[in-house]
Amino acid sequence: DFQAIFAANGDTIPEDWLEQVRAETTKATTSSYDATTPKAMELYEKLKQYQSDFYSSKGVVSALVVEEKADNLVVRTYAEQNDTANCQAGSWTADWTVSSSQQVKGTVKIHAFCHEGATVQLLSSREFGPLTITNVVTQIEEWDQEAMDSIREMNDNMGDKLKSLRRVMPVTRTKMNWNVEGHRMVQLLGNTSKK
Repeated sequence: DFQAIFAANGDTIPEDWLEQVRAETTKATTSSYDATTPKAMELYEKLKQYQSDFYSSKGVVSALVVEEKADNLVVRTYAEQNDTANCQAGSWTADWTVSSSQQVKGTVKIHAFCHEGATVQLLSSREFGPLTITNVVTQIEEWDQEAMDSIREMNDNMGDKLKSLRRVMPVTRTKMNWNVEGHRMVQLLGNTSKK
């Protein structure tokens, strides 16, 4: 449980973030199939295989939901990874609508959280389509990869910028000794020498 880990460090996770993660998790925690057409069943089987290939990292839990709504197939893929040992968590939610005319559109939402002495979050949402295609699964794979590539590119470009915000050496060009006891001892010695 994240709260227990953070409480041990004297920190707390923002409750609004926890509520958002809980809501995302309960939307699709198990795979399900709620469709009657052969086309829907075929799409479900292909996406299930794609999902087991794409979300196969250690510790990743994934789910797939395919539903028929009016003349559309609604597909939701969800994956999450909670790495409590490293205080990291992340989720990937993709919602796709496939019309009877093979027009596909959807949204990919990525939510990542990391705690390394400070809370860092990444929220990304990207919309795709509408696009008329012949192979729905291949297009979803391409769009998922495009979303992932944009996150990787942003991460690669951000690395140096974040480092440049952090001052490695103080303006005095002397490293600070953050040992409080050491500072108290110096202060005590200074006060003693004045007497």
